[in-house]
Amino acid sequence: MNSIIRYLLKKNPSMARDEAEQKADEIWENYKSANKELLEKRDQENRRAFERSIASEFNSLAAEELSEEELKDYCGDIPVEIWDVKKKKWISKQQFYSDEQKTDNSSNG
Repeated sequence: MNSIIRYLLKKNPSMARDEAEQKADEIWENYKSANKELLEKRDQENRRAFERSIASEFNSLAAEELSEEELKDYCGDIPVEIWDVKKKKWISKQQFYSDEQKTDNSSNG
């Protein structure tokens, strides 16, 4: 929002700060309504990335602090996701290894 205000004041130095703030609010609201789907998608992606990060931190802490038996109880059947560099998305560990197996088999035959 501040960048919009600065831009407006730079382009029109005679504009009052209050007027620039009102105009910036209008511009921002128009942008949000025009790009609602994009912003919602971005918000969901950011939320998922944050949740994965937190889960990763907890898992790392658990691995350092818990005994082997406690770790088995803690982890249970937690789904593991791996970043697929080629597909540029998170995929399940099972899918990653099954895709890798297919690639290995196709290169051998």
